[in-house]
Amino acid sequence: MIVDGRESNVLPREISRLEPPRAAARERVTLIGRSLSGHVVVVHFGGQDITVGAQPFAARFEVTLPAALTPGNISVSATIDGGDTNAIPFTVTS
Repeated sequence: MIVDGRESNVLPREISRLEPPRAAARERVTLIGRSLSGHVVVVHFGGQDITVGAQPFAARFEVTLPAALTPGNISVSATIDGGDTNAIPFTVTS
């Protein structure tokens, strides 16, 4: 990326945590990290994907957990404008 005529490092997309760190299906959680803004945002909850649409804020956004999630430990990640974030652990409660 070029900023003010100089090459700049682009920060990788990263989810640092979810708030709350555990929740039940259909509850809302906030993904917190960096470089999370984009036009096409898909969040992956274990094997279930949710398209959440455009997100204007790079540091955080909210999403509702899929109704079909079953209790247990899963990985959460996102694909933003074709680029993948890291995956972090999350606990689905009953």
